[in-house]
Amino acid sequence: MIHLDQTISIQDISEVSKEIQWILFDWRNSEEISQYFLLSSITKEQHTQWIKRNEEKKSCRAFVIFGEKTPLGLAYFPHIDSDHHQGELGVYIYNRSYQQFKPAHQACRALIQMAFYQMQLNSLIAQILASNIRSSRFFSSLGFKALPRIEREIIKNGQNKTVLTYILNK
Repeated sequence: MIHLDQTISIQDISEVSKEIQWILFDWRNSEEISQYFLLSSITKEQHTQWIKRNEEKKSCRAFVIFGEKTPLGLAYFPHIDSDHHQGELGVYIYNRSYQQFKPAHQACRALIQMAFYQMQLNSLIAQILASNIRSSRFFSSLGFKALPRIEREIIKNGQNKTVLTYILNK
């Protein structure tokens, strides 16, 4: 476990209990969270495979965010490309009662440091649905810049959605 301050900490998903890993599955598929993901939902098999990939610590890494030992959400690298020294960063907070402690901001700052100085990555991207203004502001506050020429369309729940790409360089 990595303590970020008196109340907020992060812990590698491979080190938390199976119960917490399955709580994350429920959160990920909840309407409150899934509305902001590029994929609407995931299956139990996809979740199990994702946990296994995280245990390898090569192509992805995830960290549960805790507030006073209560799981709050997840900060993660869904894609890591060590050969090109690039990665992707994502975050969500399910437990809203800890918002005043800014756990997502603290966790992402820690992961950015980890990416650049331990994992030797040179850049991180964030892929955000254009309709998710709050997330765009959040990643901008971390220093990410929108890449205006990199927009793509996806179909989610039968609707066209625009995906924006943000980048942060070392």
